Amino acid sequence: MWDYGEGNRGPELAAISIAMASVSVVAVALRSYTMATILKRFLIEDWLAVLTCALQVGFCIVVVVGVSFGLGAHVDDVPEVNRHKALIFKWAGQVAYILVSTLVKFAIGIFLLRLCVNNNWQRITIIVLLVIVGLFNIFYVFMAIFQCQPAEFYWWRYTTNPPVTGKCNGHALATIPTYFAFFVGIFSDLTLALLPATLIKGAHLDRRTKISVCCVLALGSLASVATIARIPYAKQLLSNPDYLYNFTDLAIWSIVECGIAITASSLATLRPLFVKLNFL
Repeated sequence: MWDYGEGNRGPELAAISIAMASVSVVAVALRSYTMATILKRFLIEDWLAVLTCALQVGFCIVVVVGVSFGLGAHVDDVPEVNRHKALIFKWAGQVAYILVSTLVKFAIGIFLLRLCVNNNWQRITIIVLLVIVGLFNIFYVFMAIFQCQPAEFYWWRYTTNPPVTGKCNGHALATIPTYFAFFVGIFSDLTLALLPATLIKGAHLDRRTKISVCCVLALGSLASVATIARIPYAKQLLSNPDYLYNFTDLAIWSIVECGIAITASSLATLRPLFVKLNFL
């Protein structure tokens, strides 16, 4: 099913998708157990985490199914009957990534707001950040859906005698919003990862607890590293003769970024579980 010639990176893409989906599910399952069973509460950010995880799993399924149709393979090695099907999943994956990366920031931000009850400047920072992230990503997901007009022309545009005709956005509209999304993503990831450090600085916590919190913060900052790693590959969104293969690096880092963010945000809630298991 995935035999699309030499140089096919589809299996690599599928393996990373399955791994990141699995890690995300385990992390959110532990979070859900901790909140519902140990703390006897399930808050809005926990529901957001579950929704985000479900979308991440959907995102990864989209990628894996796309790989079965030729995503990650050189286009000349993929039968023409499969190419437009692969592009449907490539398009859907772009939209899913934006939704997942946006919702996970809201899950983290709302969680941090509960920790900043008496810290006005930190609350204001988080609220302003979430407003910016929300508004920009509404625009960005719209751009992703309608990068070609009509939207379905995106997956038919390379087909001989396509059933629909249309046009796609030019170089500027294809890349400028993406580079701005990189900036928003890096800034928001670093802010949400490092802001809690200002909370624990003066907190009356034992040394072991502070170290565990710092480890979680360090893991959270890795999401911004994954975002930075995506920057050189932004040009892969442009039209390219090898359009099923050329975006593979961008897709891999997008999946990793979302997986790390979901995992880190869930680990931050697991202290009661670790205490129960005598890990802390």
